[in-house]
Amino acid sequence: MEFDFRLHTDLSTLARWPGYYTQYFELAPGPYERKHWQPGSAFIDEYTFSLIERPFEEHAAGYNHFGCADVSCPQWELILADLATLRAALIEAGETSRVALPYGGTLHVETDFEQNWAANQPKLASLLFSLDQWVIKTLARYGSVSVLGL
Repeated sequence: MEFDFRLHTDLSTLARWPGYYTQYFELAPGPYERKHWQPGSAFIDEYTFSLIERPFEEHAAGYNHFGCADVSCPQWELILADLATLRAALIEAGETSRVALPYGGTLHVETDFEQNWAANQPKLASLLFSLDQWVIKTLARYGSVSVLGL
């Protein structure tokens, strides 16, 4: 399994199956309006999202891996705090020490990630920084960011 550690903000960078996109969680500006692939959305590969899914499971009311959830600013503050703690731990650990990731409860990607820890760890830390910056900017403009699962 390969992880895609990019925060996609341009649909042209997504892997595409004939006629539709799959395998991505969409972070949509504002409340969920029963629309997908919205302008201004950001996308994270499903396997990669599963590495950091537990804070969403714990703090976002109604979150479901296969559903859509409105995530309020206070909920995002808790999620981002958990992810900032994780990012700091990843940076401090470097390539030699292991950090417990907040894996989600749906997919089991732990072994695949840890088999290539040295390469994956800094890429995940970079994604967490990009995600933090994008969410903060989007919350300031829209007041919430929805999470659209698979």
